[in-house]
Amino acid sequence: QKKGSLTPKTIARILRDHGGRTIGTHPADLSNGTLCMHAADPIIRKSQTVGSLVVQLTPDRRINVFVTGTAAPCMSLFRPVFFGCPLDDRAGNSYSADSLWWQHEILHRSLLNRSSKTILEFWTERTKFEARLWKGIPQIETASVFDRCLFSREYFKESRLFESQWIEKLNAIPPQKRFFYSTYWRKISRRNGVPTL
Repeated sequence: QKKGSLTPKTIARILRDHGGRTIGTHPADLSNGTLCMHAADPIIRKSQTVGSLVVQLTPDRRINVFVTGTAAPCMSLFRPVFFGCPLDDRAGNSYSADSLWWQHEILHRSLLNRSSKTILEFWTERTKFEARLWKGIPQIETASVFDRCLFSREYFKESRLFESQWIEKLNAIPPQKRFFYSTYWRKISRRNGVPTL
C-alpha cells in the first residue's frame, strides 16, 4: 500500500470483509473464516463479529475513533467518537428499547430473515449514509472539542433514525426464512427478549 492510502473508510471496508465472497451473499451462506463473521448455529458457526473499531492518528497527532457499537460490521454504521465527548448509552445482556446495541439487534436480526436482495439494498443505503461521516472528518479534525462533540452527537442521533427507518421498512418486506438458520436466531432472540420482525 502507498503511504497515506489507508483511510478510516478503507479500514471499515476491510472489517466488513466476507472473505472475498460475492457482495450480496447471504450471511447464512458464509463461514467463520472471515473478519466479519455471522453466527449461524450453536456448534460450528457460533462466533460473531461485534463492536468493530477504527482508530486514526492524524499527522498533527489528533486521534479520531470510529466505532460501530453494534454487532455485524457489514450491517452496522461506523460512528465517530472523540476524546472529551461523553456518550450516554448502555447495553446490558437483555433487550432495552433505549439502547443503541439492542435497537440495532432488531435491525440486524430482522435483516438476517430477509433475502440477499434486501440485505444488498440495506448495504447500498448504509454506504450512502456513511459517506457523510467520511466526507465530514477532514473538516471536523481541526474543530473545537465542542464542535467535535456536536458532530458526534448529531451523527449518532441521525444514525439511530436511519436504523429506525430501516426497521419500519422491513415491516413491509416478508421474511425469507431458512429453517435451521432462522430457528437458531429465533432462539437467541427469545433468550435476549429481542422483538425481531
